[in-house]
Amino acid sequence: KIVKKQLLNICSLEIQAKDELQTGIKTIKESIEGYLKIYEFLKNAHSADTCRHSIMKNRDLLVSSNANNQSEGKTFETIIWPILATLKNVSSDLKKFEPSILIEDKEEFLFLEKSCKHLFDSFYHLFTNSIVHGIEHPKDREKANKNPIGKIDISLRRTGDLIFIRYSDDGKGLDLVSLEQKGQEKGVLSNFSKDIDKANIVFSPYISTVENSSYLAGRGVGLSAVKNLIENMGGSVNIELMPENPDRRYRNFQIVISLPVIHLLKIAA
Repeated sequence: KIVKKQLLNICSLEIQAKDELQTGIKTIKESIEGYLKIYEFLKNAHSADTCRHSIMKNRDLLVSSNANNQSEGKTFETIIWPILATLKNVSSDLKKFEPSILIEDKEEFLFLEKSCKHLFDSFYHLFTNSIVHGIEHPKDREKANKNPIGKIDISLRRTGDLIFIRYSDDGKGLDLVSLEQKGQEKGVLSNFSKDIDKANIVFSPYISTVENSSYLAGRGVGLSAVKNLIENMGGSVNIELMPENPDRRYRNFQIVISLPVIHLLKIAA
């Protein structure tokens, strides 16, 4: 009886191992198919403009294809991976190096399918904003004793019933002088406005500090769009200013996104 029981246990383990192997093979196959689709979009793009247009046009397919297992939700990095794949081309168009990206997501949050589109679109705008407005040209960074390669930091944390996503780059910071001028022109700022009020102008629609508009910037829709997208998810977006720079024209900052935990597939107690 003991031998029979042991044999049954061995058979059960073999069946379980076989099932896990088949699941693993399926997952790898789906991942490869997803990456190949992204590769095809990038390969056929003749410029950063057409590349990003193609990514945005097909974002639903790309985000879904890039998920290892849709029934288990999608990690943050999986959601934004197609955007990261475009950064080299976009940076090159602006004569800049592709920035390094550091994502800290120790809990590996799994987001619901319905939440992925808004997160994808939000970070599309945030990355564009960093590369165009924030991270300087390599020569300017070297003059400021910075690494010529810019850096973007993203961290995800849960506090109570909220998920906090903090986003920052090591660029020159917000141009508070230009933002103040734009705000006064629009009649939303006074001459005695605080720095945080000037900073929050970036969330106002159709306000941009770029002189000439392009496919990347100058239309004043980027961070305004982020605000609308996150608020439609029941969340909020805020700016936190860092200690004052020696040059008061610019202030370093981070963007803090808070989302209710209902956007997670699994909500731990």
